[in-house]
Amino acid sequence: MFAIAKRNIKLYFRDKTAVFFSMLGVIIIIVLYALFLGDILEQGITESMQASGMQDTDGVRYLTDSFLVAGIIAVANMTTSLGGIGVLINDRKKAYKDFASSPLKRLELAGGYILSTVCVGLILSLAVLLAGELYIVSFGGKLLSFTALLKVIGIIIISTLMSGSIVFFVATFIKTNGAFVGVNALASAVLGFITGVYFPMGLMPSAIKNVANVFPLTHAASLLRQAFMDKPFGEIFAGAPAEVLSQTKRFYDVTIAFGDTALSPVANIAVIIGTAALFFALGLIRVYKKK
Repeated sequence: MFAIAKRNIKLYFRDKTAVFFSMLGVIIIIVLYALFLGDILEQGITESMQASGMQDTDGVRYLTDSFLVAGIIAVANMTTSLGGIGVLINDRKKAYKDFASSPLKRLELAGGYILSTVCVGLILSLAVLLAGELYIVSFGGKLLSFTALLKVIGIIIISTLMSGSIVFFVATFIKTNGAFVGVNALASAVLGFITGVYFPMGLMPSAIKNVANVFPLTHAASLLRQAFMDKPFGEIFAGAPAEVLSQTKRFYDVTIAFGDTALSPVANIAVIIGTAALFFALGLIRVYKKK
């Protein structure tokens, strides 16, 4: 299993095109943020603060940059995992059949592909985390505290396990490279909307917001935002009423809520881990059923 995983990781990073398409979703978000999303986010938070009687709007850029980086990591986590499973699609031409006819057990073979996918997602997500931290600091923000950094890394790990399980299950239905490229491009475009990176969920109708909040990746994005935005929220809204801070967090999907019921971080983690276990099991069932 580990030999298969090592082989897959090497093949993935050797293919520069695959790495590029894995990061396409991140590139799209950065371009849109530079063009207009950054201004929209800053204006929205500034107006929210002024409406609550707060005139000092210093630190808004720190808050919006933290929001951006958290969302980018969530999206990158899924798209890089999807790119990592591309090795399985390529292997279907010949190599996978050779592996399947060898003494290697199907569970070990499936484990090798899932492990390599998780490793790819984890490596690139941590790289995005490092780049995001440097970006925040370069524009006047602050580095994550040691405790917050550990939280972020922990969230990335469980989120990568979830993403790896989901994309492995999806990959069992994809038969051609053309279909895989299409799925990759679609994911890169759609995930930003689902996680509320392109537009805050507070701008969406309640029905759309509730649908988006059902997706497991949204829960990972929420946990990441809580870790990244806790410090800037504490600094900027220090003198604001608790209700204003609570409404702002819900508006930007920092706290996921269905109606008046807000989910706790424990509930978010349970959704992520439960999803990972479910799709891992479904993926294995597909592997054993396929000839």
